[in-house]
This record gives sequence, C-alpha cells and structure tokens, in this order.
Amino acid sequence: MSDNVVPMPGFHAPVKSGEPVPRVVEILETFLEEAKRGDLVAVAIAAVQPDSTPGAQPFTRTGFEYAAGNGYALESAINRLHRRYGRYMDPNE
Repeated sequence: MSDNVVPMPGFHAPVKSGEPVPRVVEILETFLEEAKRGDLVAVAIAAVQPDSTPGAQPFTRTGFEYAAGNGYALESAINRLHRRYGRYMDPNE
C-alpha cells in the first residue's frame, strides 16, 4: 500500500526524531536572545514532536506566558499568526 502514497504538493515528509531542523533552531535561538535581553514580554508556542513509531501521529504541545498587562497583546499576536498560517496552508486564498 505504501507504493500508492503520493505526497500532496507543498507538503514535506515528516522529520524523524533526532534530526534537528535548522530553521526551527534558528527561530528559537532568536526569540531566546530577545527574551534574555528583556525585549520580549509575552510568548506563545505551538510545537510538534515526531513519534518514532511507524505510522503514528506526531505529538503536539502548546504553551504560553506573559508579563502582567500583556495578555491581550499576546492574544492579538496569536490571532495574527493563526490567520497568517492559514494563508500559508491554503495558497489559493
């Protein structure tokens, strides 16, 4: 049956556990540097971890934290990201 599986255009094969994704590392390091300088007052993250079991779904995790008074700004940023990612996933929009 695996011979019949065809990847959808624009989608990539899942990365196996233990293989760093350079752009993910770069983004996290950039945000970490900004946070250590005090330039970030809020953050939200959605992460995907591959499952090493063949055919298994990946694990997803989410988290957020914000300094007092920045909750609505973080909500706005999450909503903008949601819309931006939706456009990325549907290039016909």
